[in-house]
Amino acid sequence: MGAATRPETENPQPTGLRGLAIAAMVLLATCTALAAYLVHLKRLSDLQQQRLGRFTPVPAPPEAGTGLATLVMADDRCGRLYGHDTGLPTGDAGDRIREELRALFAFYESPESRHAFGRSADVRTVYVLDGDRVVIDANAALADSHPNDAQIEAMTVESIVRTVVANHPSIKRVKILIDGHERATLAGHVSLRDFFVASSQFKVRGPQ
Repeated sequence: MGAATRPETENPQPTGLRGLAIAAMVLLATCTALAAYLVHLKRLSDLQQQRLGRFTPVPAPPEAGTGLATLVMADDRCGRLYGHDTGLPTGDAGDRIREELRALFAFYESPESRHAFGRSADVRTVYVLDGDRVVIDANAALADSHPNDAQIEAMTVESIVRTVVANHPSIKRVKILIDGHERATLAGHVSLRDFFVASSQFKVRGPQ
């Protein structure tokens, strides 16, 4: 009898390595699918932003509703006045003058001011009469806290009147009230009993 032949035995791949390879392939496929999904979401978000942008109202430019105003400021160091241009909200003549003077008063209370001025001064309201006269109703702080100095008082009044006339050339006379009432003087020297008359050169000629 011939020699019996032994069946050839296969050398199977270890089960552990096969499972690891399968897990790696599944993980790779999952990462690929997730990356594709994220790209898809990004495209949808961009498309939505583009659509929203078509219907989002465009805001008005910052300068809309504003106009240029000249503030005539006093400099106590040299006893002169100088102009400074700024942007302020537009409105009717009375509202416009009030905002101009409020901006002037606010500057006088700032560290950059060169003029001694009353603290917390404000303009309550402004009346325009017949197109050529203005009555300014200021609060009590304008007079009560103003320095008691003849030259400084005169420059304050000059600054107020010139600011009004510089922006409203049709105004010829300006009167200042304090808390709705006529006051004898601003702080002891400059009379406030009558209208101040401004010349075409914006020069205050004195109370009349």
